[in-house]
Amino acid sequence: MARKDALKRLYNQLVTQREALRRSLSEEIGLTGEAAAGTSDPVDAAYDDSERELNSQLAALEGRELV
Repeated sequence: MARKDALKRLYNQLVTQREALRRSLSEEIGLTGEAAAGTSDPVDAAYDDSERELNSQLAALEGRELV
């Protein structure tokens, strides 16, 4: 019984961490979309694009950690 309880606690902890990561990722994705809306200069657009790419790669890495 103790093993089942430990596994259930671990499962619940992992689900909580997954939800926190998903919230964090959705906030970051939302922030990058807002930044792109205000670009007025090609250099700013290029910088925003590279920042979105880095955030996307980080999100993919964190997503792989969930699996």
